[in-house]
Amino acid sequence: AETVYRDREGRKGDPQAEVNEYRQQLEDMKKSKGPAYRADQDEAHQYAAKEAQRPLARYADDADLNKELADEDRWGDPMAEFFEKKSAKRDEKRRKKEQRKQEKDERRRKREERRRQKLGLPPLEDDAPPPDAPAPLASSASSSAVLAPSAPPPGTTFPKYKGAWPPNRYGIPPGHRWDGVDRSNGFEQQLLATKAAKAANEEQRYKFSVADM
Repeated sequence: AETVYRDREGRKGDPQAEVNEYRQQLEDMKKSKGPAYRADQDEAHQYAAKEAQRPLARYADDADLNKELADEDRWGDPMAEFFEKKSAKRDEKRRKKEQRKQEKDERRRKREERRRQKLGLPPLEDDAPPPDAPAPLASSASSSAVLAPSAPPPGTTFPKYKGAWPPNRYGIPPGHRWDGVDRSNGFEQQLLATKAAKAANEEQRYKFSVADM
């Protein structure tokens, strides 16, 4: 026998119709929002789907985790301004590249429209890709990775600072003209001291836990 679905008042109902109505309401709600909100929502959904595919345990060699920690803004970080400028330059290059691609696609579309108009063919659809456009490449983790700078020509030498300097988390040495005076605000030393204290506490806690064995 066919299953009969009823609501709270005992009236017969169609579950599939209710599901379709709910989906339509979601679509209408999504269309009523602005493009920026929809882009944020899509990005959040993609991030959640990507996180769901990851294992529960994340270790120190996790590339995505290290990138998130490196991109995190910290108050008083003297390197923050440097990375902000670098990120802004990278975003500007990406924006100009997308703009050139759009202009190139628009020129291709106009040429195709003129050709179709001469031959008496129907016009292109609005959502159709431009003619002779390259096929989109499959998305991968390597496509979003930052390309490493090209190596200098063989035999090229650069002057280096000879001597000791305060350590930093990136291992960046000072310039060869550094006078040896540390003019930072002490953020790097405080950060490294905190990491060292945390490692020492972890080692002491472990020794204490196995002391009775």
